[in-house]
Amino acid sequence: MTGNEIVKAALLGTEKYMPATWPELGETGTKIMALPTGSEDRFLKLAITALLYEEAGRKPVAVAGTIPICPPEVRPLAGAQLALLLRTALETNDTEVFQYFVYLVTKKNLVLPAEMVPMLLNKALANKRTAERLVQLCGETGRWLCGFNERWRTLLLPQEGDNVWETGTPESRKAYLLATRRADPALAVSLLASTIDKENAANRVALLEQLQVNLSPADEPFLLGLVADKSPKVKQTAISLLQRIPGSAINTMYLQYLRQTVQIKEERYLLIAKKKVLVISEVITAGEELYDTGIEKLSAAKDMPDYLFIIGQLISLTDPAVLAGELGVKEEELLTMLLQHKEGQKLLPYLANAAALYANKVWARILLARNDGIEIKLLEALPETERRHFYGQFVAEQLPELLSYLFDDVYSAMDVPLAEQILTQLIKKYYKAQVYNRLALHLPFEVMPRLNAYIDNLRDDYNGRYVKGNIAGMIRIMEVKRQYY
Repeated sequence: MTGNEIVKAALLGTEKYMPATWPELGETGTKIMALPTGSEDRFLKLAITALLYEEAGRKPVAVAGTIPICPPEVRPLAGAQLALLLRTALETNDTEVFQYFVYLVTKKNLVLPAEMVPMLLNKALANKRTAERLVQLCGETGRWLCGFNERWRTLLLPQEGDNVWETGTPESRKAYLLATRRADPALAVSLLASTIDKENAANRVALLEQLQVNLSPADEPFLLGLVADKSPKVKQTAISLLQRIPGSAINTMYLQYLRQTVQIKEERYLLIAKKKVLVISEVITAGEELYDTGIEKLSAAKDMPDYLFIIGQLISLTDPAVLAGELGVKEEELLTMLLQHKEGQKLLPYLANAAALYANKVWARILLARNDGIEIKLLEALPETERRHFYGQFVAEQLPELLSYLFDDVYSAMDVPLAEQILTQLIKKYYKAQVYNRLALHLPFEVMPRLNAYIDNLRDDYNGRYVKGNIAGMIRIMEVKRQYY
């Protein structure tokens, strides 16, 4: 009975083909064939016996060397429940919850059970951004297993370092350039200048955008060289960066035009008193050199005059502190006069952009205090201790954007009043499940009674059931978090 006969019987079925016994089986084969069972049972017994006889007496293949023994873990093992929760989040693709448990296990300096290591290593391969942290959770077992798998072995290779700039992926090169820019701005420009001519247009734009960090007058010569780039997108990106550099040729041009069109005058009132008044000229005599820098000539809004549209663009790209100094007034005075101008309301978005772009705390505080739906990006001009005073005004209309300011890497709980305000908004609109799950990780435990009340009181229609389901998930996540808080 040969291997081919076994396969043939398996494919055709024993009703159509039943192989004869193998002569070497002798009496054993005869007894199997005489069993009063079905042909399938006799075939299976005959096949396994034949295979065992074939292996009997064969010399094992000699193997040189031995498999190294996995070293013992030096860090404590995560508890069974915590490991199960992390595994469940991974298997159900619950990204937000999975990342929280990864954070928790890392914070406690634990390692995960050996049976979870293969799936975590595969996850690390799929997500290079978190790979280092996931490999850390695998402990000594993970390092040991990586030695037997070529793909996993790459997770233990040292960071690409300087070679990433020449050989890395587009994303890794962007990350490397950004990190270099933060540590050594001049070196980042030097790196980019060395390869910019070899990059395609998309890469040139993506890499140029990393220079937004630590932008300074020292970058002007390099950026000016790209203003004549054959790619319109590269040219626009370079101009956009030059617009933001105080003292650059472009930024100085903007300041000069503002000096010509915006003036501070003194007017008498009550016969003897004087007050400062801001006057904006409606006549702008600008050459094409101004519009060549990206400033638009014509307003698309009917209620926005062209001259005011141009002035607004120039103000939005000028440092408020520099403009105030040029006009001989304090920053808060200038903003107050701009807001009091007859067209001040129309200038509001441009004023907000200038405050955010140049992180001007004076303007940001005044504009945020108005609480009239101003740009949320103004928060970036303030330290965290000040931002929280203004969070509430963005809940109703800009909740997703606000959450990006509230979520952090250590899962800090937000203040109870703000959390309650957010929950009130949460049942009025519908968001993706990831938003509910991540929000649950930042809510204070004091709001859980309110969440339970929503479960009881929401309507039982489609929308109500959707929100109920997500709120139930939030409660579950918060209960789990409280166990390990």
